[in-house]
Amino acid sequence: MSATYYRFLIENLQAEQEDVLTSFLFEHGAAGISEKLDFSQSTEHYEPIFVDKAVKSVEVFFEKQPPLDLKENLLINYPALKISASEEEDKDWMSEWKKGFEAFALYKGIWLVPSWLQIPENAEDAILIDPGMAFGTGTHATTKLCAKLLHDFLDKNKIKNMIDVGCGTGILAILAAKRQQVEIDATEIDVDARECAIENTERNVPGRVNVLDLQVDKIDKVYDLLVANIIDGVLIQLKADFMRISKSGSHFILSGILDERRAHFAKEFLGSDFAIVEQEQMDEWWAYLVKRL
Repeated sequence: MSATYYRFLIENLQAEQEDVLTSFLFEHGAAGISEKLDFSQSTEHYEPIFVDKAVKSVEVFFEKQPPLDLKENLLINYPALKISASEEEDKDWMSEWKKGFEAFALYKGIWLVPSWLQIPENAEDAILIDPGMAFGTGTHATTKLCAKLLHDFLDKNKIKNMIDVGCGTGILAILAAKRQQVEIDATEIDVDARECAIENTERNVPGRVNVLDLQVDKIDKVYDLLVANIIDGVLIQLKADFMRISKSGSHFILSGILDERRAHFAKEFLGSDFAIVEQEQMDEWWAYLVKRL
């Protein structure tokens, strides 16, 4: 018989009641409490902002059956609450999480393959990726667009060095290292993703990609090629640093521009500083290969 755990979904909880209620639940056997959060994003920078609400919902988890009168006691003290209780099958969450990943063709004969799966027979080359719990599995349109532009650019152009800004789990840096023997740096602001990038690059192209502890504002090198798969508002914020670490004739591959934001991006980022060499669209997303003038 499989193990189970118990869950309370508590809705219509007033914000001022939250601290007292959660303390009461922990005193009565709760193993964990998770608040259902809402976020908003500005149209300019797409930075998620937590929205604090006056009325909240929380999930409460118990490793064993909670006291039979717990729900009744909660409703006596907080009659406005809506409480639903359930018994859930306890799963191997790591195994469940891995089920969501499959190997797929990234571009031309290159496949992205989760590190725990076999490389497909029809793959000409493979990037073995373990995203851990970090963002960046290569399935998003912006990554596919970037991969196409990067692959084709490196097949036609020789460079001395490049930087992947916001490298995620390292997919694009690995792709570049497989195309040319060049110096490759990569930055990533998220600690978990950076650790994954280090592991993934060493798994695929050991010693070929330098995942920096620095962020782009602290870098003082100049690069032939800059790759950034980041949302357009952040690209605009980082333009001054991008210009500082590049030179006339440097190429940029930029992805993460929404169709509705293209005109704004062209005005605020490209302006008269760049010539568009190539542009690609997938779904509502655009990516550019541009040359700095």
